[in-house]
Amino acid sequence: MNINQKEIGQRIAKLRLEKGFTQEKLARIINISTEHLGRIETGKRCISIELLTVTFDGNGGTPGISSIEV
Repeated sequence: MNINQKEIGQRIAKLRLEKGFTQEKLARIINISTEHLGRIETGKRCISIELLTVTFDGNGGTPGISSIEV
């Protein structure tokens, strides 16, 4: 399986912008630094499966981006 971390980061950024979130707001919601989120969105860092799940599904008691209304 070939995972393209740059494409995943671009999709996260797109969804974040569609929700009207800043990097600061999403980073705070998913409990990571703004710098880490920026590196994920630019494909410079891989996102863990756990963090990816939290970001989109809100599992683990943390609200995910897809479940939050603006």
